[in-house]
Amino acid sequence: MSLEEPNHIAKLASLFNIFLKGFLELPLNVPGTRFYSANNAANAIRTELMMIIKARRVELEEGKVSSSQDLLSHLLTFSDENVWYLTEKDIANILLLLFAGHDTSTVSITLLIKSLGEHPDVYDKVLKERLEISKAKEAGELLNWEDIQKMRYSWNVVSESHETKSTCHWI
Repeated sequence: MSLEEPNHIAKLASLFNIFLKGFLELPLNVPGTRFYSANNAANAIRTELMMIIKARRVELEEGKVSSSQDLLSHLLTFSDENVWYLTEKDIANILLLLFAGHDTSTVSITLLIKSLGEHPDVYDKVLKERLEISKAKEAGELLNWEDIQKMRYSWNVVSESHETKSTCHWI
């Protein structure tokens, strides 16, 4: 989106951190829950994105930016063979999903690997759990849902390392 204003980036990062903390929580939309806070943050992010999108549309119309400047400009100017354009709401949702998918996976995996490297005893327990599951599998047999459900310790490690993300500053 070619955002360069530090305060604007910090505001979006703060909202996004709140969103990510409640993204995978039990979906109880009740004040005081992380899910409720995540929903409010997602709505605030959409509002911010809508303002950015509207401002970019004006910049495109005035010729101040190019349609190939970044993903946002491309989405605003792209149409299919029937000259169908994405709505601003669709674009805001696409951007939100792209951010959520990228940052959630990337940061979670990075923090998990970092945590396992810092705690060899935890790594050993995760490895032991995984080896026990693999012993019950035939050579080349893939994991199934039941196997994943047996990985309780691994899930707790992932959840715990995900919680440490709140101290990370990124965007």
